[in-house]
Amino acid sequence: MTFTILVHDPLNQTFGGATTTGNICVGGLVLRGDPRGGITATQGAEVNTLWGEDVITLMKEKISSEESIKQVIRDDTKKEYRQLSAIDLKGNSYCFSGNSNENFIDHIANKNLVISGNTLSNKDVIQSILKGYNQPANSMAQRLIAALKGGEKEGGDKRGLMSAALLIVSKKHPPIDLRIDFSVSPLDDLEILYKKFCDEKFFGWFRKLPVR
Repeated sequence: MTFTILVHDPLNQTFGGATTTGNICVGGLVLRGDPRGGITATQGAEVNTLWGEDVITLMKEKISSEESIKQVIRDDTKKEYRQLSAIDLKGNSYCFSGNSNENFIDHIANKNLVISGNTLSNKDVIQSILKGYNQPANSMAQRLIAALKGGEKEGGDKRGLMSAALLIVSKKHPPIDLRIDFSVSPLDDLEILYKKFCDEKFFGWFRKLPVR
């Protein structure tokens, strides 16, 4: 029901993720991140929010994303109805895509990047997300939003979109956690919300908050 991109910027010790779906409240269900462990996205026909949290706990112990995911899903009898992706502290990415999710279901996992989706309108959506992310932009957040828009342009979630979210975690700044929980145009609204976030009236206050 969802498509998601996770990325890692090793130079700035920053992890980012963006997600959108044809249902409400995608941000609270899908994205989890901690600069001390990495970032995860858990989605699928029957989401297990515990998966993402448990994988981050393992990655904090320097266990790779692949091994962390394999450990977490091992005894879950409903794993074939779920999809889980992660990037660890070294930028290693991994994704598990259960076979019982609705087609199209797909993912790509590269160094410092993983893209995953299910209930997609066609097999080209994932590559369009990647193409959108690779477009020139001033910030990780802008590139992540562009990635989601690339996926939407190709057809995205075959039911349409209702919600979207952006999460960026770093040791250098407080978490950026922006959510559009319901909208007829969630990606446009997410972009508007990010522009409001960058307004100096808010951002000047935000950047003074404690960091790790």
